[in-house]
Amino acid sequence: MRVYETVCVLNPDLVGDAYQEQLQRLKGILEQNQAEVQKQDEWGTKKLAYAIDKQPRGTYVRLVFAAEADKIFEWERRLRQDENVLKFLTVKLEKGEDQAKETAGPAPATAEEETSVEAEAAVDQAEEEKV
Repeated sequence: MRVYETVCVLNPDLVGDAYQEQLQRLKGILEQNQAEVQKQDEWGTKKLAYAIDKQPRGTYVRLVFAAEADKIFEWERRLRQDENVLKFLTVKLEKGEDQAKETAGPAPATAEEETSVEAEAAVDQAEEEKV
């Protein structure tokens, strides 16, 4: 099974029980397709850069799940049919859900970069001593 991430923009008019029902419906679609939901993040309602289906705002939800590759077509087909899903994007995560966490921070410095920084500091110190 591969690990996928889907970010959905939902209709902002969904509140309370209707919103929770929509989330359960999305998870139910995945479970019907033998997918395992690993994580669900709710990012809240935000203003969109442009109106989608005459909606200036959207509610963002991120789902991380493990599924077979052939089940993704059915998942996306069902999302397209749902009138409460304004937009969505599904991507395959290379190393699973942990990769998304690792890429959030800056990349660690390599040994070459550290050596070049030390060399520059030595040159700067030598120039200061000449003055």
